[in-house]
Amino acid sequence: MMWAALGREVEVGERFDCDRAGVTHAGTAWIEKTAGRYLHVCDCDLDLGGDGEHERTDPTTIFYERVAGKLARRKLGRTLYPRWKRRLALRAGIVEPPRVNLPLPASAAPVVALVHAGLIEQVQVRILGDEPDLPFPFSKTYAAEWCEGIDDPEVAKKVISALRRAGFLHVVDTTPTASGYAANLYVIREGAA
Repeated sequence: MMWAALGREVEVGERFDCDRAGVTHAGTAWIEKTAGRYLHVCDCDLDLGGDGEHERTDPTTIFYERVAGKLARRKLGRTLYPRWKRRLALRAGIVEPPRVNLPLPASAAPVVALVHAGLIEQVQVRILGDEPDLPFPFSKTYAAEWCEGIDDPEVAKKVISALRRAGFLHVVDTTPTASGYAANLYVIREGAA
């Protein structure tokens, strides 16, 4: 079920062409079950500084790579990994999606609809993680990774501004980032439009 959410209808051990984002020389991949865990295994030229052995990657990281459209060069952090894992569980139908009331006007541009869909999943994931009322960052860089179909942070920035003007996102604070900038912290306004 989980691998179907990743775009693969395969059995454990069945080989397929690896199509991980950012791979310079794609090879063969398969799903392996080891100690109760499922892993994506491939013999691609990933250049991740490994020891030449097959690359073994968990489903959450593969899901991140598919949505973000880029190879995960390092492990997702202890805050991001659980969010991506809950999002994968939502997509795989393992957990019931929480109801979020953020109606999008029918006249919204397709790019706005993509970010809006990502915002709804962001809120659902936060509800599942017992963080529903906490303000959250939704920066242009994060949105470009989180929202499927958006790969340009500047496009994400424009759409975030439009969602703020429409009343979906409300800035309540800022937080410093590792790069020294201040990121806005948002809450959603359900039913806004």
